[in-house]
Amino acid sequence: MKDEQILSTAKSLAEDFLTQLGLDAEVKVSFGDDDNGRNVTYVNIQFLGDNLNELIGHHGKNLESIQVILGLMLSKELQVEDDIRILLEVNDYKESRERYLKSYALRAADQVKESGQEMELPPMKPSERRVVHMCLKQEEGIVTESVGEGEDRRIIIKKAA
Repeated sequence: MKDEQILSTAKSLAEDFLTQLGLDAEVKVSFGDDDNGRNVTYVNIQFLGDNLNELIGHHGKNLESIQVILGLMLSKELQVEDDIRILLEVNDYKESRERYLKSYALRAADQVKESGQEMELPPMKPSERRVVHMCLKQEEGIVTESVGEGEDRRIIIKKAA
């Protein structure tokens, strides 16, 4: 399978998807970074435009669902057994959400350091918990732990023993 074919098919599917929803947006596609040597092809799809908030949904829930749907459509269209994954971005939502989560995590860690009391963050998606864990991994005197199950899974920030 040629790289150009993967990207052009992904772009065409994404544009058709937006057209079906009656939305107008610029669509950019590119290959993502390899994830630790796994046999996975990552395709970045970016939607840029006005009035796209419905695609994002509350805390990115719609965005995640659309990402899965586009991935399934792409695999079916290309008729490949290779693992192709879509990474969808709408108006840099994920990037700004990641910045917010890092800032929130650092403020919470400072509060834990000052008070000495652990802090429980609200439930988060796995990708968001990972951002918080990775951010605070570098923070001296702080440890993080995920607790709970399913959609109720959250992070506890504590002072290191």
